[in-house]
Amino acid sequence: MEESEINPSDPRKIADAIHELTGDDFHRFTGWRHLEELSSYTEIEDVEVFEDEIAVENDELKVPANIYVSLNYRDKDGDESFHDAFPGAFTVSIKDGEAVISDMTVDTSSFFDDHEQE
Repeated sequence: MEESEINPSDPRKIADAIHELTGDDFHRFTGWRHLEELSSYTEIEDVEVFEDEIAVENDELKVPANIYVSLNYRDKDGDESFHDAFPGAFTVSIKDGEAVISDMTVDTSSFFDDHEQE
């Protein structure tokens, strides 16, 4: 498949590529900076890909997803963990028939909105 033929014709293949990402892969994406600001040790637990909402934008695919995280805090009284989910999107292109993920964005504003109300 040529790069110019990008389309969401095989959403399962795109979702599989996203699910194969490891922790090191996530750290290179723009969205990781927003997630790591939330706790002293943030871990991505799972990603829910919305295959039926994949859109083409500027010769790339925008793949909406929910990013499920574990927010871990350490202090003198012990460790605490909280689980949360944030909306996000992956930027994907198709090269040589393979899904290539170039970025992930995450909207963490709900975390701050929730904490301002407390």
